[in-house]
Amino acid sequence: MESVTDDLDPRREEMEVCYGLTIICIWQGFQALF
Repeated sequence: MESVTDDLDPRREEMEVCYGLTIICIWQGFQALF
């Protein structure tokens, strides 16, 4: 179980960063439009 969580931790961080960047890009796009 520990090895599985260790493998998922880095992936989780990458996913959070990717989602954060997409949200920022979308927010900037909306501000640029309006």
